[in-house]
Amino acid sequence: MFLCVLPLVNLKRPLFRICSFFLAAILLITANACKKGENDPFLSLSSRKARVHGEWNLGSYEYTEKSVSVSGDYFEITEVLDDGSILRIEEEYIDMEGNTLVDTIIIYIDQASYSFDKNGTWSRTFNTREVSSVVWQENEINYTIESTKTKKLTETGDWSFVDGLKDQYANKERMLMNKLATNESLQITSVTTDDQGSQPTYTNGNTIVNAYQYATGQVSNIVVIDRLARKEMVLKNDRIDTGSLSITPYQGVQTTYPMDSFYSESTISLNIVP
Repeated sequence: MFLCVLPLVNLKRPLFRICSFFLAAILLITANACKKGENDPFLSLSSRKARVHGEWNLGSYEYTEKSVSVSGDYFEITEVLDDGSILRIEEEYIDMEGNTLVDTIIIYIDQASYSFDKNGTWSRTFNTREVSSVVWQENEINYTIESTKTKKLTETGDWSFVDGLKDQYANKERMLMNKLATNESLQITSVTTDDQGSQPTYTNGNTIVNAYQYATGQVSNIVVIDRLARKEMVLKNDRIDTGSLSITPYQGVQTTYPMDSFYSESTISLNIVP
């Protein structure tokens, strides 16, 4: 298209307008082909696969989850990434007792990285430390246990773009991620102290490792690519699991029973590693 632009200085105005029109049309078509997600850049010189390809670090993260039973009990989780750590708030409501329990946990991130290859493979490393403190009194002595849960997670699999869905998603706006292998280790260490100045008691727990292998499609997830730029990618994933059960006895009246429900929403942004 640039061959049409360079000599325009010496051409007559009508031809200049025709070339300008075709240039604008080409740019518009190219932009529409590149822009799939709602927040995609207007124009990109790289293909979508080329923009996905690379090493990525976690930039931001938000997650909410809520499980509601038919009795009205619920368990809710919110997680937000803030300055290198995840603030996790767990809220539990028990309808029979009418009590709401709230627990706040800070999860420090040692490594949170993703890798996507043009050949259709991906991997994720998510290493964290969860620190908690419990205080109790016994025989008028105050004890404190500070525990650290060290988790290391590695996942690998394959990925591909998903075709469009009429009136809902554009072609290649979503990504199918199959999980093929998982390796997760957990170690819990603790230190017990008291207010009497006694020597601290250290406990180093065993390291437990779980390793799994999966067939393609056995464990899969479809995420929406809300933004795909050369240096930033935003992925969204929503889940809904709810419904009802209806029973109709022979020549009887139908009775419908609600079922437990589950909702979750997550948004993560990834930044390309320089």
